[in-house]
Amino acid sequence: MSFFESLFSAPPPPVPAVLPKFTAPTALDLAQASQPGPAAQALLTPQQTPPQYLAALQEKQMGDEMVKALAHGMPDREGVQWAALSAEKVSDKLPPADLDALKAAKAWAANPSPETQAAAAAAAAKTDLTGPGALAAQGAAWSAPAGSGAPRLTPQAVTAAVLLSAAIVAFPKFAAPKAPAAPAAPSAVPLPEPLKPVLPPVPAAPGAPAVSLVEPPKLQAKKFKAQHPFIALGLDIASGKLPLG
Repeated sequence: MSFFESLFSAPPPPVPAVLPKFTAPTALDLAQASQPGPAAQALLTPQQTPPQYLAALQEKQMGDEMVKALAHGMPDREGVQWAALSAEKVSDKLPPADLDALKAAKAWAANPSPETQAAAAAAAAKTDLTGPGALAAQGAAWSAPAGSGAPRLTPQAVTAAVLLSAAIVAFPKFAAPKAPAAPAAPSAVPLPEPLKPVLPPVPAAPGAPAVSLVEPPKLQAKKFKAQHPFIALGLDIASGKLPLG
């Protein structure tokens, strides 16, 4: 049994008390960026640190929200590295174009430059963005310098790439077919809702009731079991235990 495989039978590792890669001083600051769902928002407290918030999410097996929070807490470069390493764990199930995009994402994370970013954008454009390698490359393509005024979209691609990699482990049907297929309209092959890259939310009309979907406990537990090795990888990057490159 490989080290990665053994993680699936181990309990989730504890969230480190300090995450040096995070810049948000409090969990509330992090939540402003990650926009957690109602159930995750209910776990927030005024003086809570990001690691404490992540630990609370882990206790409730809210893997989707942990991935989203980690992706928004990390700088773009670390996030793309996490997305690329996650995709690499399921690379044997990915088609050639997605593998090419994965290589381009790794190259940008190792050496972010205009040239590697352009290569990542070109590689992502050759896919239909339904594979984790393509999403990692798109995350690199979307990265913009801090203070540029551009909307920060990389965490959305990172979130989708990591969740999709975990979903491929739990539900192999989510892997893109390896055989060449005729191009389809994007709407013909949508990602499952929890895995679709999330665009900035549209404000609800004043007074409109919040709508939330509750997953059956067995499905949530199965998802979290597949997700937590990927989350552990993200925590290693956010804590500085796993260096860039």
